[in-house]
Amino acid sequence: MFCQISPAEENFQESMCSLQFASRVNNVQLGEAKRSVESGELIRYKQMISTQTDEMKLKDEEMENLKQKLMAAEETIKNKTEIMSRLQNKMKHVDSNEVNIHYY
Repeated sequence: MFCQISPAEENFQESMCSLQFASRVNNVQLGEAKRSVESGELIRYKQMISTQTDEMKLKDEEMENLKQKLMAAEETIKNKTEIMSRLQNKMKHVDSNEVNIHYY
């Protein structure tokens, strides 16, 4: 490492900082360079991500399909509830007419 210092008094603090930094750098020992991730592992992880992404898309589609079925079922229940309510009203009306017939 190269370190540049200045003999001028106004640059004394900067020169001291540079010398201290150079001293710390001088004490660093580097080992042999290693790859952090081997290419085979990287490929495998990318495949895993791709597989998981595809599975998530399928699950999202399945969930959307189930939501559509649920909405259709809820609509059917609503319609049948309305029909049942109308029939119950008709039955009440018929029952009240029968009561009126018995009184005549």
